[in-house]
Amino acid sequence: MNCSQFQADLNAYQNNLSHIESILDTINQTGYLPNNMSSKDFEQIFSNNDQQLDEIITSYKPELCEYLNITEFEYGPEIPGFGNDIDLIQPVSISPDNHQWIVVGNDGQTKILTQDANGNFTYSSDMPGFGDNIELIQPVSISPDNNQWIVVGNDGQTKILTQDANGNFTYSSDMPGFDKWIYLIQPVSISPDNHQWIVGGERGETKILTQDANGNFSYSSEIPGFNDHINLIQPVSTASDNNQWIAGGWGGETKILTQDANGNFTYSSKISGFDEPIHFIQPINTASDNSQWIVGGSKGETKILAQDTSGNFIYSPEIPGFNDHIDSIQPVSTASDNHQWIVVGSDGRTKILTQDANGNFNHSLEIPGFDKWIYSIQPVNTSPYNHQWIVGGSKGETKILTSLRPENIDNNKIKQALVGKK
Repeated sequence: MNCSQFQADLNAYQNNLSHIESILDTINQTGYLPNNMSSKDFEQIFSNNDQQLDEIITSYKPELCEYLNITEFEYGPEIPGFGNDIDLIQPVSISPDNHQWIVVGNDGQTKILTQDANGNFTYSSDMPGFGDNIELIQPVSISPDNNQWIVVGNDGQTKILTQDANGNFTYSSDMPGFDKWIYLIQPVSISPDNHQWIVGGERGETKILTQDANGNFSYSSEIPGFNDHINLIQPVSTASDNNQWIAGGWGGETKILTQDANGNFTYSSKISGFDEPIHFIQPINTASDNSQWIVGGSKGETKILAQDTSGNFIYSPEIPGFNDHIDSIQPVSTASDNHQWIVVGSDGRTKILTQDANGNFNHSLEIPGFDKWIYSIQPVNTSPYNHQWIVGGSKGETKILTSLRPENIDNNKIKQALVGKK
């Protein structure tokens, strides 16, 4: 941005604006236009002023949008091909140029969503082999060449989905050991050679799923301490040596799960402050020393969970503005200075949660365009500059949510924001 040119353009606009204000003062005092000025001349000055502001906005739109914190999102047309409720969308690869996603849902429905070279999305035919409702899918490895995923669902059903060298996907037989409905699966470590996962479900059932040196998977005995259904587990730190996780569930139950030096896991006492069932926990940033998480639940309850310097966890007051169930929270950018999150839930409710320069959080107005309950949202790519998300919901509704680039944002919206900044 050429700051000196911007200042010169702004000064010229302000001078013209001052001229208009002096004319209006004359009209207010005398009831007439200044001498030698026709109404046509006055209209032309107004027109020139508005045109001048439009030119300034057009020339510096990206910088003004950033300064005024303006983002606009819109939904594209529906992508047909998935008939049942969608529970999760998982990228096939974590590489930035990934163009395929595994989409899973009710009755074990599993399909591949592919984006072609023209940016169009299509679903594959169904992959048989998982007989019950699928809740979650987790890659076995976070390496770019991973070709296996742990898939979990109703009644503890746990299977491995494998992609062969020809790109075909097949399910393994069921792995016994988990008795109740599974709601979450979280790797113990973020390192590529991780071989353990925390699995949680109905009535607080928590077990460790381990892959041995031969590639076989088995469940541990139960870890006691969580009383209600567990919906989410989020690592306290993204550091490779993290040994604590935040667990959230029904009734707002929030506890810390800790792994000691001997590899044993224990739950803390309850952290009070969240009243509704917890559906999502999202770190404020990806830094290893992050100490704040956005927690969303039923009836739109949104709070910040913060860890103080002594290691204690405390909930903030509620952030108003989201009135329906929250099912997923997705950062707008993976950059460390991200300050916006896409919040989605029942009846297609989609809003942007923004943190301002003072650390305050506010929900935006609703983004229209999705009709059914939203269960999953996944970025099209992992770049910090990604501007598209795949959104999936009930009855297979699938759409692309796009963040409009600054050049596509209406000038009038920027004018309104400028007025608000005065």
